[in-house]
Amino acid sequence: MGFADFYFQRFKIYNSYFPNIDVDTDLKLIVVIPSYREFKLFYTLECLSKNEFDFKTEVIIVFNAKTGEDEQVLQMHLAQAKNSQQFSKPNLRFIPIIEHDIPPKISGAGLARKLGMDLALHRFNTINNRDGIIVSLDADTICEKNYLQAIKDNFEQHPKAPGATIAFEHPISGTEFPQEIYSAIVLYELYMRYYIQALRYAKFPYAYHTVGSAFAVRAWAYAQQGGMGLHSAGEDFYFLHKIIPLGNFFEIKNTRVYPSPRLSNRVVFGTGPAIRKIITEKMSDFDTYPLEAFEILKPLFEKHTLLFTKNYKELEIHPLLEIFLAENEFDIALQKMRENSSSTETFSKRFYGWFDAFRVLKFLNFISDEQRIGQKPVTQEARQLLKKVGRTPGFSARDLLLEYRQIQNN
Repeated sequence: MGFADFYFQRFKIYNSYFPNIDVDTDLKLIVVIPSYREFKLFYTLECLSKNEFDFKTEVIIVFNAKTGEDEQVLQMHLAQAKNSQQFSKPNLRFIPIIEHDIPPKISGAGLARKLGMDLALHRFNTINNRDGIIVSLDADTICEKNYLQAIKDNFEQHPKAPGATIAFEHPISGTEFPQEIYSAIVLYELYMRYYIQALRYAKFPYAYHTVGSAFAVRAWAYAQQGGMGLHSAGEDFYFLHKIIPLGNFFEIKNTRVYPSPRLSNRVVFGTGPAIRKIITEKMSDFDTYPLEAFEILKPLFEKHTLLFTKNYKELEIHPLLEIFLAENEFDIALQKMRENSSSTETFSKRFYGWFDAFRVLKFLNFISDEQRIGQKPVTQEARQLLKKVGRTPGFSARDLLLEYRQIQNN
């Protein structure tokens, strides 16, 4: 019996593509890379091949396309799958998977990542390695030479951790892309980092980046939480916010990945669409959730354990937050939290089971309505947050981004 047998019995999977390839009993880590019409895939594979490490590793590349895809794309995938083998070496095996007949309704990054991660789980299940590490990477992302070794070492130092994020930085200068793309990615990465830092300022305990090219999970956690979803975009956000609340989640900071800042319209939101929007609309700034919204949340998160015995209206919270809680029937949820909690510790877990990352996002959208506070320029809000935490902010978006990188990477 394998540790994940229940997963393969309970959840719908596409196991027809599981290759009949022997699994090394010492396999420690598997990298999963979805790939659809990726012209620079081999840059990613090459940087993995140049890594220095001392354990058995596999890289699963999921070449995916919907039913009726252009023949040129299919032929490109077939050629890349064949040529991917050239990057193999004694401790590193590349396993290409081709799935070219995906129904259009479910095709996309979510399913492609799920296909690869399900296969990774299957291979770890075969050797009953519940602590095997499944790493998510993208086909337009390069990594540092210590990437694989650093991930393994960090997980060994955190034996109870279900998963981790990996430090990332988009390139913000160079000659590979037009200057307008570098300017746009500065704004968007600042937006990403401000959001996480604002959540941490508000004392939200599950404030971690959810970047598809920069996370890893243990096999047991992947199986326990039902695996990757089929979302066509944001699959990383939905999945990781099933893993993070398990506790002991952490950040890997002694290595980096460098995702591409390229334009894209393959998904409805995320880096590619944001870059396209900034450029096509000639935006000099990028709107974000106002710092005031996080300041409204902060007193509730700081004092939430008092709700074990008190009514939330006794905490003197902001009127807009009161309206939001009432509209979302918090009174009923609060009563259930109390009934099912024997201590403030269990109450706290149930509180954040209700006021989770999705509810926080719902509140931020509620309060950012133009009839309430509205959204604000990210450079303005990022600058204000730095002042709140006692730092002297730079003036330009680039200076602000470098400051936020330093805060989070240190």
